[in-house]
Amino acid sequence: MEAEKQHQLEKLIQERSHQEGIRQLEGKMVQEAKEKQQELERALDSKLHEQEKLMAKGFTEKEAAMKEEIQSLREKEEAKREEKEEQCRNFRAIAQGVIESVSNGLGHYFNYRKACEERKAIVFKERVRSTSKLKSGVVGNIPDLEHRTLKQDKTTTPKLKTGAVSNSKDN
Repeated sequence: MEAEKQHQLEKLIQERSHQEGIRQLEGKMVQEAKEKQQELERALDSKLHEQEKLMAKGFTEKEAAMKEEIQSLREKEEAKREEKEEQCRNFRAIAQGVIESVSNGLGHYFNYRKACEERKAIVFKERVRSTSKLKSGVVGNIPDLEHRTLKQDKTTTPKLKTGAVSNSKDN
C-alpha cells in the first residue's frame, strides 16, 4: 500500500514537472513572439514616419510604393502571427500526447505492481492454508505457487485492458 502511494506520488511529481516544462517553453515562445512583434512595429513605425515626410513633400509616386510596402509588412506580420499560433497549438498537442503516454505507462506500471502484490497475497494465503492442512494431517496435491514458471504465471495473471498500445514481448 505504501509503495503504491509512493509510486502515485512520483507519478504526480513527474506530471507536474512536465507541465512546468511546458509552461516555461510556452512563456519563452510568447516572449520571442513579443520581441518579434515589437521589431515589426518599429519597422512599421519607421516606414509610416517616412511616408508622412514624403506626403508632406508631395511625392505621390513614392507614397504609393510606401503604402504597398507597409501593406506587405502588415501581411507578413499577420502571417507570422498565425504561424506562431499554429506552432503553439501543435506544441500543446504534442506535449499533451507525451503527458498522456507517460500517464498511461505509469498506469500500466501501477496496475502491474498491484497484480504482483495480489499474487503475493494469494501465495501467502495458499501457504497458510497448506501449512494448516499439513498440520491437521491432510496431505493433498498442493501446487507450489512460488516456483511457477514465468509462462505459467502469465497465463494465470489477468491481462489489464487499458486501451494503450503494448510493446512487450509477452503479447
